[in-house]
Amino acid sequence: MPVEDNGVGFDPVALGEEGSRLKNLESRMAYLVGRADFDVAPRQGTAVAQGLPLVMCSLVKFLDQIVAYRVNV
Repeated sequence: MPVEDNGVGFDPVALGEEGSRLKNLESRMAYLVGRADFDVAPRQGTAVAQGLPLVMCSLVKFLDQIVAYRVNV
């Protein structure tokens, strides 16, 4: 699922602690056997591409349904 803009972009190295959100997204996607790729540069906008294998998408959807059922019971 790609997301992009043509905004001001940013320097990921200069983010410091603020960059932890990007690392968090990457680690969550890796945990699900997926990936998150960032294409970013100052004054160039930002593009983020995320992807999960179809099997993992189905598993996540199934687990969400189980959680929703348990909450409603």
